[in-house]
Amino acid sequence: MTPAASRAFAARATGLLLSIAIAGTVFAAAGGAGDAQAPDLTDLSLEELMNIDLVVGASKYEQRVTEAPAYVTIVTAADIQAFGYRTLADILASVPGFYSRNDRNYSYVGVRGFQRPNDYNLRTLLLIDGHRANDNVYNSALIGTEGVLNVDDIDRVEVIRGPSSSIYGAGAFFAVINILTRKGRDLNGFEVAGAAGSWDTQTARVNWGTRTAGGAEAYLGGSGLWSGGQDFHYPEFNDPLNNPLSANGGDAEGVDQDQSWKAIGKFAWRGFRAEVAQSSRRKVLPAAPYQTLFNDPDNRTLDERGFLDLRYEAPIGSKTTLSSGLYADRYYYRGDYDYAAPDGLYIEKAYGYTRGAEVQLTARPSPKHTLVAGGEFRDHYRQDFYADDDTTLYFDDHRRSSDWGLFIQDQYAPSKRLLFNLGVRHDGYETFGGSTNPRLAMIYDPTDSIVFKFIYGHAFRAPSFQELYYGTGANPDLDPERIRTSEFVYEQYIGRNLRLSGTFFDNAVTDLISLNTATVLFENVSAIDSHGTELALERSWRSGASLRIDYAVQETTERSTGDRLSNSPRHLAKFHLVLPLAGEKLSAGAEIQYTGDRTTLAGNDAGGYTVLNLTFLSRNLTPGLTLSGSIYNLLGEAYFDPGSSGNTQDVLQQDGRNYRLKVIWKF
Repeated sequence: MTPAASRAFAARATGLLLSIAIAGTVFAAAGGAGDAQAPDLTDLSLEELMNIDLVVGASKYEQRVTEAPAYVTIVTAADIQAFGYRTLADILASVPGFYSRNDRNYSYVGVRGFQRPNDYNLRTLLLIDGHRANDNVYNSALIGTEGVLNVDDIDRVEVIRGPSSSIYGAGAFFAVINILTRKGRDLNGFEVAGAAGSWDTQTARVNWGTRTAGGAEAYLGGSGLWSGGQDFHYPEFNDPLNNPLSANGGDAEGVDQDQSWKAIGKFAWRGFRAEVAQSSRRKVLPAAPYQTLFNDPDNRTLDERGFLDLRYEAPIGSKTTLSSGLYADRYYYRGDYDYAAPDGLYIEKAYGYTRGAEVQLTARPSPKHTLVAGGEFRDHYRQDFYADDDTTLYFDDHRRSSDWGLFIQDQYAPSKRLLFNLGVRHDGYETFGGSTNPRLAMIYDPTDSIVFKFIYGHAFRAPSFQELYYGTGANPDLDPERIRTSEFVYEQYIGRNLRLSGTFFDNAVTDLISLNTATVLFENVSAIDSHGTELALERSWRSGASLRIDYAVQETTERSTGDRLSNSPRHLAKFHLVLPLAGEKLSAGAEIQYTGDRTTLAGNDAGGYTVLNLTFLSRNLTPGLTLSGSIYNLLGEAYFDPGSSGNTQDVLQQDGRNYRLKVIWKF
């Protein structure tokens, strides 16, 4: 689709959804149909309204979103149900200023115009109930079907933009994603769910939760997914004169299967909490990456991820809380890549094992001060690479490393209208030494309904184990990437059910690590400048209807040339509407996502596109029963994501129109 055609399409789709929104506004204003169970925001004061949203991940303790030293978006379990999100990638793609990419193996998230086609979400820190979920080999955050959690286990997702190395250290570069999972009290019984959808996709899930009279709480969940996958036509593999790997007329048939399972367990009693999670995903690769044989079911990857996290929290006196934790992580990867004889099947494996400890002190010595300080130590006692084929052992590398960090942050409110948040952390690494990173924020409330935030921060990203030591292209002398960010945030509540927010940001990245495809060597090659604006309007009604419209414009360029970065859209626009049709018995959730054109690695244009998703949700037709039906890409938009250097294809086709039917029964 050409840019002009895409813009015309976007205009038509936006017009359609705006018509729905107008109808929804009239409908909601009239009181809706039926008695929805949404909170009556009209009965709340402005101060109470601003206290509704709380965030934990911005400062490592619970605080109001309006007091957090960041621009924050929260996606709730109700949002996940209303819009039919299937993976964390779906959730993040719905967030203002974020976008996604999929190479028919993994899902990737772009933040503020930055998502390199050869990385693995390593510039975004992923937390699960505060536990670091990025692995210690690739530093990857798994967010698609390969992710650790089933989205039905999520209570809310906190999206915290900007650098947060001042409290989290490495990896909190562009954003922190903190997932808070459900608790036993949310169920108090059993819940089973099943779904079926396009491409012979089935899922099943069972959960149990309880909370005793003595305060002990437990939650267990397990789920599985099977998908036969799609068939694709890749013209690059229908060209025998120029591509000797061409086969089957360029048709990839029956080579997109996806199988996964996930499990989670939680136990809490008094100040003690234990959490364990494990996932496994096997994916067949239809796009024949890395010059492998085309249309070959032996091209596949396996990702396994798990962790055990033990924490204890106790008060020390009336104004101080001490928390400590021990944890262990495991990551395993296997990639099977089939080549012609004599090499045959190339097998690559990675093992990552980490154990660590952390401690944190949270004190409120006076009504004006909230102080948090702590430290952590991580021992990566296994970081292994292995690769061979039918004839050659390429590498068998066994290493270990460790790192540590100390941080302190003070939130000081000299008056009711003014608040300062000052924090700094120092990290030490065996590979490159130390890094010290501050974050400074001034938060000013000129009125009871308006908040201004001025934020300045530094962050760093340590080179991943893969970037340092992978194969013959190892480069142990890599320096960490660094970012400096300045940001202005505006938030305003108008009346008791309308919220406006916006931000202007300016990022400067130095020592960017990129893959030199000629030498297969990771190098600190360039500096990146990025600036942009994000705007959002949110409206809710007593009937349960809600509306969110957001728009982001961003420019991300290489400093030395001024060229726009690959896979960096200038424009992102999103529209979300929840419309009660029969009270709680039936509602509709409509979502529009527009992603502007992006440049590919080959310098071509991957045109912009607009996707419309529609979900119908029914609760309590009978007690405990929830039904939903979703149609994704309702208008059948044909759109493409830029490929990576491992792909023959410059762009990769994404999902066409597809559906899912889902049933949940709680008893």
